Amino acid sequence: MALSQEEIKKFNLTTTEDIAMDLKKEKYKLALESSLEECPENAVGSPHEIIYKIDDLIIYGGYCDGIRGTDHTFLLEDDMSWQEVLEMGTLCVPETSSYISNETLPEFEEIGWSQLPLDNNHIVNFKGTPSVSANTLDEQLDGLLHSLNEPEVMFKEHEYEM
Repeated sequence: MALSQEEIKKFNLTTTEDIAMDLKKEKYKLALESSLEECPENAVGSPHEIIYKIDDLIIYGGYCDGIRGTDHTFLLEDDMSWQEVLEMGTLCVPETSSYISNETLPEFEEIGWSQLPLDNNHIVNFKGTPSVSANTLDEQLDGLLHSLNEPEVMFKEHEYEM
């Protein structure tokens, strides 16, 4: 008799999907460690310079004179999606003092960083919705065009005597 997904979760049992994800995570961590050997500037830094944390492995932004030298694309491997990167660890954005995780992490809260959930952050474009709706943009554009056609707004050409 096979267990249902609810029973598997209830008894905190490991599924084949969990095992596959754990293996992928360990492979990913090994790849990141290898990348750090090639780019040692990403292995050291201050807490405000962290761009990614996965378990006890920390990736720093390779800062030099206050400028981050390493982009988040450093974290992507050929077989990885951004969703997997987010689910496996904590992505940090020093420029906005924020971190992406469904858990509140004291080490980032203590330095004043804001938490963003996995489904509403920089990577997934804040739930994929634009900050202004298309209707609002249309209304703003109509208002702008209307104001440009108003006589009191139009620029008067000056006549200069020469």
